[in-house]
Amino acid sequence: MKDINLANFSKFRNQKQQGYINVSGTNIKLPITIICGKKEGKTALITGGVHCAEYVGIETAIELSKEINPEDISGNIIIVPLINRSGFENRTMSVVYEDGKIYFHGAKEGHKIDAIKNNPKVSMSIIDQEDVIEEELTTYFRSVILFGKARIL
Repeated sequence: MKDINLANFSKFRNQKQQGYINVSGTNIKLPITIICGKKEGKTALITGGVHCAEYVGIETAIELSKEINPEDISGNIIIVPLINRSGFENRTMSVVYEDGKIYFHGAKEGHKIDAIKNNPKVSMSIIDQEDVIEEELTTYFRSVILFGKARIL
């Protein structure tokens, strides 16, 4: 698929375009479908995959991009089925790994922000595999523990 520039996308009246948009400052390209209806009107944005393990939203956005016909709508529909591509590809559920850095999302204030301001030293554990052995009342893990310093962006 081709790269798509969102500037002036509505000039493609009564057409469906599929491709990728570049995320500024990264190497990430997000899949996108732009459906420009037969008539002018408002623009709606549909996204999926913000939380990358929520597969139903991703699949629904993909299906909508296939099923919606430009002839049947007024205005435009922009569909981005996978917002958190890095998290999806790296199977990180609440963090994004990009360019050797790990990004956490969260509120602009609260416990996580207070803790980082108080002490930027952090650690996290990532479990790759776990085997529950019920007869031994234990669990065996294959995991890694990371240590580093956090900063608020």
